[in-house]
Amino acid sequence: MAHIKNVPELNKAKDPIRCKKIKIHTSICMALGLFVLVSLFTSCQSEPKGNVLYVAVNGDDNSNGTTIDKPLRSVQKALELIQHRASKEVEDSIEIILREGVYQLTEPIIIDNSYSFKSLKIKANMNEKVIISGGKDIGDLWIEKSENIWEINVENDFNQLFSDDQRLQRARWPNKGEYLHPEKLNVSERWMTFSDSVALNFTATAQTELVATGIWHFIRQRLESVDTSENTIVTKTEIGPECSSTKVRPLDRIYFENNIEFLDSEGEWFLNKDTNVLSMFSSSNPNENSFYYPAIETLFHIKGEKDKSIANLNFEGLTFEYTTWNFPEEERKGIQAGFWGTEVGKPVFSPPAALMMTYTDNSNILNCHFKNLGEGAIALGAGVKHTTIDRNTFTDIGSNVIQIGRISNFIGEGHPLHLDYKDESDATAFNSVLNNHLYNITTVDNGGIGVLITYSNNNKISHNLIEGAPYTGISVGWRWGNDGLLTNAHHNEISYNHIRNCMEYLGDGGAIYTVSNQPGTIVTHNWIHSIGGGAAMAEGIYTDQGSGNMTISDNYVYDVQGHDYVGHKNLWETMTIKNNGCDDCENTLEAIGEIAKYSDFGDNLPPDPSIYGIQNKK
Repeated sequence: MAHIKNVPELNKAKDPIRCKKIKIHTSICMALGLFVLVSLFTSCQSEPKGNVLYVAVNGDDNSNGTTIDKPLRSVQKALELIQHRASKEVEDSIEIILREGVYQLTEPIIIDNSYSFKSLKIKANMNEKVIISGGKDIGDLWIEKSENIWEINVENDFNQLFSDDQRLQRARWPNKGEYLHPEKLNVSERWMTFSDSVALNFTATAQTELVATGIWHFIRQRLESVDTSENTIVTKTEIGPECSSTKVRPLDRIYFENNIEFLDSEGEWFLNKDTNVLSMFSSSNPNENSFYYPAIETLFHIKGEKDKSIANLNFEGLTFEYTTWNFPEEERKGIQAGFWGTEVGKPVFSPPAALMMTYTDNSNILNCHFKNLGEGAIALGAGVKHTTIDRNTFTDIGSNVIQIGRISNFIGEGHPLHLDYKDESDATAFNSVLNNHLYNITTVDNGGIGVLITYSNNNKISHNLIEGAPYTGISVGWRWGNDGLLTNAHHNEISYNHIRNCMEYLGDGGAIYTVSNQPGTIVTHNWIHSIGGGAAMAEGIYTDQGSGNMTISDNYVYDVQGHDYVGHKNLWETMTIKNNGCDDCENTLEAIGEIAKYSDFGDNLPPDPSIYGIQNKK
């Protein structure tokens, strides 16, 4: 700019050669000036200035997002600006602040090592409701086809439908809350018969599903045919998981789902996947309401690397909602704790989650709300360390709510579920689940768990309230058998949790369940009551096969369908069971046959109930 100011003075010299040079200099300067201005504009648009980026549903992704009155429109754009900073060698602490609204995703947001930051916090603006959603709106073009039956054309395939924040029942028979028992069955020959009092008056289609319990298994598989004259159904594959020695029995609970002939109750729906016509039973006009279906399985996927973990990533004050579940070719034959598979020697799978993490360190998930999910809420996979999950709520979660040590798509060694980490550094460890409320959970896969720890160590599960679960509240360990073999599951603490109304549908589980030899693991100072509702073996605390080197102490347990405490095939000489149901007392163990023991602690209330469950409520 100094050269430009001097131009008039230089022109007075009337030197043509000099004037020519001046003109050249002027042009160069103007070009350089324009280049600088464009560069500055581009830089301002593409790189965050300062450490805060704002996002709003009515924002503009062409903005730089550095002020609250000029926000970006999407989280993806904010991450893109972080990713493409010129000075990647300079690591900053960055916040992405989301203004109130619903942020609809069509694909998961992936954060990997292409991002450079000292710490990253993705949070809701103070006192504003921010929703990260994988849902899509059905629209309002419903047509009444017959009395109480409405139809609408839809674009995509889906397995769930929601309205007014409530999950709607996919057409089933018998209706929700009811079930059948088979009279006779042969699982390997794929048939099941029912008594004459049960009228199997429907036709099997390619979409019709059998939904069954197998004591602790939860099974969903396809039907091949129905013989109404013989009251018999035939499935496409063997009934239940072929790899399990425990099979579906006459005491198990059966219902059928996903057939338009079952459409007979308020809010029930059926999607014909050949015609993309959605049908609903409704006594009122559905065009007066909004309906949503989840379109993606995962909302955020954090992918660090074995030798380069992603550190200091935080989520705060967000709501995560609407993820889908899929019905794969191998079907959903539950084996244990939400894991499914078929034959020995074939892969086993576990549920994904709305928020998935691998190889991260020192992350926090605080004051968030997870709801209306088809699969899990949070899954901590290989190499996740020092994660704190604190003061969150979880409701209507389809499968395992919080998985610590998620593994999937693997072939077990010796047992279909056994595949421990070969390198101890890969094991998930030193994570905390504190002050969370889990309620109305595992609503799609009833065999799921509230908090599941597999091959993982030094975790603390404390001061949580867990209620309304068809199966187990907290499960720790991942090796069945009493050979005493050590795994990466050890030194876990389960303490000061309030667990009630679990084991409401399946059997052979407990409010707290453990398996395998786990030196240093303690189950202490938990308050457990109102457990049961399934067919059999609903226990308070259940230490199953190979449980060893654990301490079970100072727990208050009562109002349990089975026993307050049961141990099955434990390493008894290494187990400490004391002071449960009382202060400084002995717990007498009684034998159940040759391989199990139990103890009932008495119906004593804890002296101070306030110390259990959620603390420091906000």
